[in-house]
Order: sequence, then C-alpha cells, then structure tokens
Amino acid sequence: MAVAYTSPWYAALAGFYAWLVIIRGTVIFADRVAEKRKKDSASAARNRCVIALICGVAMITAGCAVSAPVIQMAVGNYPQSGGVSNLVVNAVFALVKCVSAVTQQIRAFAFKDPVTRGLRNLSLIMALMSLLTLQVSIISMLEAGASLWQLVVVLGAAVSTAILAVGACSVIRNALELKKYPKQKE
Repeated sequence: MAVAYTSPWYAALAGFYAWLVIIRGTVIFADRVAEKRKKDSASAARNRCVIALICGVAMITAGCAVSAPVIQMAVGNYPQSGGVSNLVVNAVFALVKCVSAVTQQIRAFAFKDPVTRGLRNLSLIMALMSLLTLQVSIISMLEAGASLWQLVVVLGAAVSTAILAVGACSVIRNALELKKYPKQKE
C-alpha cells in the first residue's frame, strides 16, 4: 500500500511490521541455535534469558518506530483512504491478530520460559498496532474531521507508550532473572 498510495505513513507502517518479523525470526533462530549449543540446563536457561532480554530491547526500538506514523498523523500527513476493501482487509487482519494474541496470552500465561514470554509479547504488540491501523482505516474511509484524527494521534501515542512499556518490562524482568545465573566461562 505504501507503493500504491505513495504514502510515507504506509511505508512507516510496513517498516514497523518488517521489524517485528525480523525480531520474531531472530528470536526463534537464536533459540534454536542456543538449544543446540547448550552445555547444561543452567547455561540453556541463561541463554534463553539473554535472548529474551535482547528481544525486549528490540521491542523498545519497535515502540520508538511506531512514533513515526503517529508523528506523521500529528502534523497532518494522513493516509489516503483505500475504500471498503482496505477496511475489510484491516478488519480481518486485526481480528486474526487480536484472537492470536489473546490465545497466546492465555496459553503461555503459566509458562516460565522467557523466550515464550517474549514471543507472546510480540504478538500483543502486533495486535495493538493492527487495532490502531483498523481505526485509521475507518476514519480515513469516513473522511471525518480533524478532531477524529486528533483522537487517532492520542491513541497512537497510547499504543506507542504501551509498546515501550511492554519492552521495558521485558528488559527489567529478564535482567533480574539473568542475575540468578552465574556468568559462563569462555
């Protein structure tokens, strides 16, 4: 859509989702590599904490990246309307992401594994952003006045803040958990 509408807003959004996919892929790949190279259960647990800590830092950068489309809306660079088809696509995407995030939150609640918590938090971040995107699609289709765009900016800032908070909580939790394990000898 960034190319179709030549919209920097959609380009920033595409960059955000690409960053989340890179984070998720890197976390899964690093977890698989760490699993193969583990020496004992303590080193495996420590490695998983390090992976989750890095995932939390990446979530903080994602929270900062969300601010790009929000700032664009704040200065009046609104995305173009894609019509009803865009609205339907965003609604289906938001529904799938929200159901997936809620399911993962419920299923992974009892898991103590830091990598699983990190992946669960990434799904929550995608769900929050998909809801914001759905709201933007609805407002752009209705061509509502500036007061509704101001609401989107406020909610966009709330989503950005929530993403930063999830990332910060992840970093703090995993840093504290990492202190339980002795440093590995090279």
